[in-house]
Parts: sequence; C-alpha cells; structure tokens
Amino acid sequence: NDPSSDDSNQSQDQIEQLEQAPSEDSAPSVENTMTDIQRQLQHFNPSNAPVIPNQTERRGEPGIVQVHLIVDLTSESGVVDPSSKFLLEAVERSTYLQSVGLTFIRELPPIRTVEMHPRDPQLPFLFLIDWGSMNRDCHRLQLVMETVQQQYVESDTNRDSHGVATNTTTGARPQQRHEPYVLLVDFTGSIRRTECDYLFQEFATEKNKVRLAKRSIVQDRFYEHSTKRIHPGELIPNQWHEPSFASGPILHSPLVLRETIVTIINNITQGKSIQSMERPIDVGYFWTSGDYSHFSFYRRDIAKVVKTLHHSKIDDTSVMENQVRLAYSDKKGMGEGNVQEEYFSELLTCKIVVITQHDEFEDHYRLMESLASGALVMTDPMIAMPAGLVDKVNVVVYNSPSDLKKLIKYYLQPENEKERKRIAEEGFKLVMGRHRCWHRLEELVFGRPLTNVDKPFLPAPPKEERPKSLFLVAVEEIVGQFV
Repeated sequence: NDPSSDDSNQSQDQIEQLEQAPSEDSAPSVENTMTDIQRQLQHFNPSNAPVIPNQTERRGEPGIVQVHLIVDLTSESGVVDPSSKFLLEAVERSTYLQSVGLTFIRELPPIRTVEMHPRDPQLPFLFLIDWGSMNRDCHRLQLVMETVQQQYVESDTNRDSHGVATNTTTGARPQQRHEPYVLLVDFTGSIRRTECDYLFQEFATEKNKVRLAKRSIVQDRFYEHSTKRIHPGELIPNQWHEPSFASGPILHSPLVLRETIVTIINNITQGKSIQSMERPIDVGYFWTSGDYSHFSFYRRDIAKVVKTLHHSKIDDTSVMENQVRLAYSDKKGMGEGNVQEEYFSELLTCKIVVITQHDEFEDHYRLMESLASGALVMTDPMIAMPAGLVDKVNVVVYNSPSDLKKLIKYYLQPENEKERKRIAEEGFKLVMGRHRCWHRLEELVFGRPLTNVDKPFLPAPPKEERPKSLFLVAVEEIVGQFV
C-alpha cells in the first residue's frame, strides 16, 4: 500500500506545509485553514474575473479579440525572455486571438512596431504587455504606450475601418474604435505589484479595463535548513491599484509548456507513443551543478536524497538495479529558460522525475517540461498549484526529504508499476491538453482555455498567416531570431 495514502495523515501533512506553526491557542482548525487558502486562491482564478468578460457569440464561443503585443528586448543578459516568445506564439496559435501589431523595445528611442493585420474597430482590442521583460518600469511603459498610441492615431488618418486608405480630400475617418483593454503579464519570480498611475489615467475609463497577471503570487516562502522544512508562505494581497475597483483582481498565470519543448520531444520520439518509451533510469533530478544561489538550498538537499538512492533497497527482497541519475548541465543560458535538447533526451529515459521549487518562490519551467516527458513527476508542495494538478492523480507531492524516499521506493515496486504509469499518463494529458501557451493566454482573456482543449495528442494549431511583404523584412531587421 501507498505509505502516504492515509487520508487523515495526508491532510495533516498538507496543513503543516501550508501554514506557519502558530501557538496552540491561536492554531486554526484543519478545515478552516484549507478553506481559507482555497477561498483566497479563487480571487486569483481567471475563470472568475477574465480580462474580457462575456465575450461570446453563437454557440457560446467567444468572438475574435485583436491583440497588440509589446515586448522588451533590452535585458542585461542579452537573451530574449522566453515569456516574450511564448506570448507571441500564444496569440498566433489561438483560434480566438488575432495579432494586429508587435512592438519591440530595443532602446528608447527608437521603438519599433510591426503591423501584422489592420485594426478592426468592430472587434475588442487588447494591449498585451510582457511586464516582466520590462522589469515593471512604469516610466518606460508610458513612453512606449504614448508612442504606440500616436502611431495608431496617425494610421487612422490614412485608413478606413477596413484598413483601406481613406480619401484625403474628404478626410474620411475610421469608425469609432472600442476602448482598448490592457493586460500586463509578469512571468518573473518577483511578487512586486508596481502601480502605474498612467495606465489608469489613460485607459481605465471603464471598470476593470487594466489588468495584471502574475506567475508569482506567494510571498514569504523560505527553507529552514536545520529542520529540512519548507515554510510555504502565504498569498500576496489580491489588489494592484487604489481604488481596487479600477483594476480588477490580480490573475494567477503559471508558466506554460513551450512549443519548442514539444517540437524537441516529437523529434526524439519520432512518432512513437511517449508512454511506450523505454525508461532505463529510475529517478532523474535535473538542475545546474553550479547553482549555489540563496534560493537553492532545498534543491541541493533533495539532490542528495536522489543520489543516495542509487543501488539502494526498494524493500526486503528487491534492489533498485537501474541507476538513479542526477543529470546536470552547466551550459550557458539554461537558467534563463533556454532549451537544451540533451536535457530532454535525458528526461525521456526516466520513470520518475523529481523537481523542487525555488526556496523563495513557486513555479518553474521544469514542472511542465517533466510532465510532458511522460514520467511520473514528484514535486514539493505549492500553495498555487497550476490548475488541474492533483496529488496522486496526475502528480505526486512529497512533503519532506524522508517522505520523498518513501514515495520513490513505493512507486518503483513492481506491483505499483500500473499506478505509476497511470499517474504519469494523466500528467502528460493535462499539460498537453490545458497548459500550452495559447491555453494560458485564452484562460486569462476569456476565463477558460478554448483551442484544442483536452486534446493532448493533436498537433499545435497552425500559426496565423503573417503579411510577409511587411512583417518578415521588418522582423529580420529588428530582432532576427526572435520569432
């Protein structure tokens, strides 16, 4: 039997992980603690407060929303932020979003904008801003938005409502446009909620027109090395701007499975079912060996657990014959989200992949990548687990290093092979069917994923066609390899 499957013990363990230990007099009940956390998380749920509510047409499906994406390519490392890439891909692959413009910030000035489709005044319009790539710099954002807005004003003087040049003699003007929505998406580990008065003065003419979505919504998480215990922290206040009604609630936006990863996995498997792959490595744990930063102490302790299990006993009669491999890579750029094919080749050889959150904040790319590998994924607890992930259903949660040892041995026992493979397959289906780039953006905008939902074996929807004569030349000139 599963050593951690007792319901009462599991509930108590979860509570111990989800709260700071209070005095006995003030300790809340198990039921109240869990209810409070779940209630608070609902305020961050996009399904309860999407960016564009009630955007439906026939058969209950949304109409098209036009999107202008703004990304900052001036990072100190010189590496394009992965979030900028998958935001563009999300817009281009969603059936319900159409890209009308793409603004690249290289220096101030100039600001370069590429027009992709004419703006239709009859359709809702969204400014989508990669807020993390801009380091949450409100002054910088104001300069960019003023420039982009002026470009649209100038464009309006020369186009009719269908994007056709107007009669300059009569001075015909386009129809009245929808007031734009603004969505700032921050995929960094920062919990900062920088207020930008300019946005609310310029765009918040209606309630909830300006919104913020964040990957990191948990604060005060830390690892207590002496007790080997993670203090999971608490949720940040769900309020961005005063008065709160102007901005609407902050939305939770976990990291996604990037399409580059799916392409690499497909190239490795060559059409073979990922569930039928040979997996000679029992347990894999992947991180850079030089990671000695202040938020990686727990990772190093978990790495020691994985290494000590090499050739260890599973039970009194069997021994773990296959190697438990701690696979590291120090190649430049891995910590910045860049893709390494060697890493994914190793992932696909593992029966179990163990991952660990940062000591100080939750969520990282390896959660989705490991689920997509078809292995059973074990993770430490998260307050804000990505939607649909459930312990013992499509992922396994370990509460301590000693708990991890028990769970690894349990799931490697031959009599538990079917259970291990079932959980691994359910994790694969969830990430492929609900956590790809277009799913995440649709969830934020419309309140639910819409394109190829729960269809894990379908290929990615094709990208929308770009106006080659203008777009490709301009992009080559500006950023080259960005897209």
